[in-house]
Amino acid sequence: MWRYEHTAQAPVSAEAVWGLWSRVERWADWNPDIETISIDGPFAAGSTFVMNPDGDEPVHMMLAEVEPGRSFTDVAEFNGLVIRTIHTMEPVGNELKITYAMEITGPAADTIGAEVGAQITADFPETVAALLKHAAA
Repeated sequence: MWRYEHTAQAPVSAEAVWGLWSRVERWADWNPDIETISIDGPFAAGSTFVMNPDGDEPVHMMLAEVEPGRSFTDVAEFNGLVIRTIHTMEPVGNELKITYAMEITGPAADTIGAEVGAQITADFPETVAALLKHAAA
């Protein structure tokens, strides 16, 4: 298994962050790496969505877990790899801690998964910073 995690915190409300997360069709407003995105159903486990990263092929994903006001996990499959991205928030004093974690499993997780994972997660710090900036606005 390959894993990466990025955490940041800021004085923002959980409601503001959840509002940004749960409106998938608006992710491109605060995530500049997304060209277009669409979801087939509500922001709930089992719904699927298609994200077109800027200058890249569309990525088909599914919401595997959704805990309203707290976390969600999306899953994509790529060349025998299972790519899980876990998004969580938790209060820490007067701030909210946001964590984006990626776990890649499958037969080539330690080789191809590590290469793919490093490419995907390279922008996690900027993405989380943009999320917190928009949540504070």
